[in-house]
Amino acid sequence: MCEDGEQECNAVTDENVCGDSYAGNYSEFTPQNCSDTQYTFYTPANASTHTSPVLFNVTITSNSSLPLNCDLQVDAATEATNIISSSPSTFAHLLNLSIGAHSWYVNCSDATTSATRTLTVCVANYTCSGYGACAENLTAACNAVMDENTCGYTYTGDYTEFSRAPCTLPPTQASITMSTMIFLLVILFFLYMADSLLPTKSPQVKELFRYAYVILLVIGIIAVIGMAFGV
Repeated sequence: MCEDGEQECNAVTDENVCGDSYAGNYSEFTPQNCSDTQYTFYTPANASTHTSPVLFNVTITSNSSLPLNCDLQVDAATEATNIISSSPSTFAHLLNLSIGAHSWYVNCSDATTSATRTLTVCVANYTCSGYGACAENLTAACNAVMDENTCGYTYTGDYTEFSRAPCTLPPTQASITMSTMIFLLVILFFLYMADSLLPTKSPQVKELFRYAYVILLVIGIIAVIGMAFGV
């Protein structure tokens, strides 16, 4: 068969007529030229993976009588036809293909056929596989993804397309915040006891207790906000 302008050897002759059977590999012999039509492939690369549509780009160089009718065959079906009226000429088509494996080649009206090549159409299905630090409102943002379909593409999207995940505060941060709350409760308890046990209080003492309650209340609110937002 003539492919890419060359024909592989498939039979040998012993010029010394020794009578031995040939047990070698025919690939040791140089293919012979069988056509003046040559095919140069650009896209898609052989055995590559793509999303759909797929761009088929082939340059055809020929010394045969022009014009030539050249067909793009995908899975043994003609998907496109080009009339080659000059040499070299680019054969380019954008085709929508189904998900899965495909084979393709180009053949021309001078009875030449390119080598058969393969490709795979794959659609990535990204899911979050890692999250950052626990932050806003006890949730963590996605910072790593994996492709469930293992297409082999590089993720170039925005991680914000994935939902945040619930999380808990780091132990050190949580313990500090809890210690602050316990300390405030103890101080409030002693202030309450002092306020209750003192039989009479001057206006200055009453004002002092009022300021102490307000300050502790503000500190308590800040501590609660810190626990809620993980700061």
